[in-house]
This record gives sequence, structure tokens and C-alpha cells, in this order.
Amino acid sequence: MAGVVKTADEATQAPAVSPISTAEAYAPPVGTLLDPKLFMAASRGDNNGLKELLGPDDDEVVIVDVDPVPAAPSSSSASGSSHHQLQQLDDHAVTSNEGDSLLHVVATRSGGGDGDRFVACANTIYYHGSSNGALLAARNHKGDTPLHCAARAGGARMVACLVALKTTEVVAAPAGDGPGVEEFLRMRNQCGETALHQAVRAACTACIDELLLVDPMLATVPQEGEGGASPFYLAFSLGKLDIARHLLDKTNGQLSYSGLDGQNVLHAAISRGQGT
Repeated sequence: MAGVVKTADEATQAPAVSPISTAEAYAPPVGTLLDPKLFMAASRGDNNGLKELLGPDDDEVVIVDVDPVPAAPSSSSASGSSHHQLQQLDDHAVTSNEGDSLLHVVATRSGGGDGDRFVACANTIYYHGSSNGALLAARNHKGDTPLHCAARAGGARMVACLVALKTTEVVAAPAGDGPGVEEFLRMRNQCGETALHQAVRAACTACIDELLLVDPMLATVPQEGEGGASPFYLAFSLGKLDIARHLLDKTNGQLSYSGLDGQNVLHAAISRGQGT
């Protein structure tokens, strides 16, 4: 009896694939929200507003604890180390119950004609604190990094910006605790998808090109037996044949054909009536 080919929607809802070993180290903590003014500035792509809030007067940065337990006011907390506040912003602060950091927010909105504004915001956010490396690899509650969000939005300039920031970071501190460039690009969310999968979903060839320029073998993730659908299989299952051809051309055929439950691209093509 012939196997049933899973649709793209079913592929999205496939069981979660175990993320890379560094995933939990960069997962956002629960219970800390940023001042809504920061969220609003990031959402609008208001770089000047962000600079004002995150500028030299670090007392402007307000961390709101979701925990309802009241804390007694303290003069020491108001005049505490600004470095400590920056650490809170970089490593712990999220903007919503979805676990998005400020970098997730600007990455999500980076598609379209306003991309440059949000790229400027991303640079401001990244360079604001000392632990900026954690921001790049931070995951929201869906396991998405800012790079996933940028690729899904079709924000090619944001994708290039985030990859460049990671590359610069690794060159400056090759023995750092964070993931390397290749590992960063291959980070998978709870659906087992990399940023390249998101670029395929967005049908954004510019994003695909930016990612493959840095990691030409990115389309081989995941390989057969690792679980999840490959970007090439995903393109076929979504009926995005132009994107499938683009992947094939850009990788010179160095990509994974694997799909879900032992299926491959041929199954997906036949399922959509594209078999030859």
C-alpha cells in the first residue's frame, strides 16, 4: 500500500526535532518583560527612539518583572550598576509572552521597503550591551532565533546584517561560548527548521542567497535520518517549484532530498502531480 505524502501544513506540525546542543543555553527565561516603550520603538523601526531609551542614561531602561510579588523600593536599585541593567536587557529581557527579544521584534518587521530602518535598529540593539552574542542565538518560545524571523519576513538585508554580526563576533572571539557561524545558521526551531526553511516559505530568493553565500551546505540540513523535511522537499511540498529550482542551481545539487517519514522529493512531486 502506497504511503501517504504529508502536506506542507502537516510538515509544519511535525513532532519537534531535538535542537542543537546550545539551544537551551540561549532560550529566553520566563518572567521578565521589557518596558513597553522599548517594544514600541522597535516595532516602529524608530532607531532614534531606541538610542534615546538605550543611551548613556541607562536609568531609562526599565525592566518590569512579571512576578506579582512586590519588591520594596531601594535607592541602591535605582542607582545600581548600568552594566547590570545592560546584562538584563541582553540576556533576559523579552518583549512579550512569546519570548521575543527586541532583536526578534525588529527582525520580524524587516521585510518590505522599510528594511533599512529595522537593520539600523538591529545594530543599535546588538551593540548596546556587552553580552550581545547571546542576543543573536536567543530563541523565542517557538525556538526561532532572530535569523529565523528575518528570513520568514523576507528581510534579506536583515539576514545579511545578522550573519555579518555573528561573523564579526566569531572572528573577534573565536573561542567564545556561543555557536560558530555555521552552527548559528543551522540552528533549528521546534519544527526542526532552519532559517533557510523560512526563506523557502517566504519564497525569498535574496534571503536564500544570503544564507547559502555563507554556508553553501546549509541546504543539506536536515540530512536523511535526522528527522524533519529538507528545504528542497519543503519547496516541492509547498508547490514553490521556482524556489526548488533556485535551490538546486545555487547549491549545484549539494542538498538534501529528504522529507518526513522516509519520504523524499519524488514523493512530494508525485503528490502534487509534478512527477515526470
